[in-house]
Amino acid sequence: DGNWFQMNVIPYVEHEEDRINGVIITFIDITRRLHAIKELEKLNSRHQTLMFSLSHDLRQPIAASTLLADALDQAHKKNDVQQFNSWIKTLKQS
Repeated sequence: DGNWFQMNVIPYVEHEEDRINGVIITFIDITRRLHAIKELEKLNSRHQTLMFSLSHDLRQPIAASTLLADALDQAHKKNDVQQFNSWIKTLKQS
């Protein structure tokens, strides 16, 4: 019927005679626990996807800024004012 159970089997010991005289079997309904675990796995998957997207969205502008900073540095070292101004304009637009 879609329900899940955990079965525990332990020996029934008669201590006076120090012998096993049967078993005790218990069933625990774990259906809700399994559903909760599945929901947590889905939530964790969504969280991981969100973290990947956010880190990608943050890395891209940082990488672009780093490239522009390197280009500005090179233009400055070459005293190329025209290229330097072009990179500054690109940086402002970014």
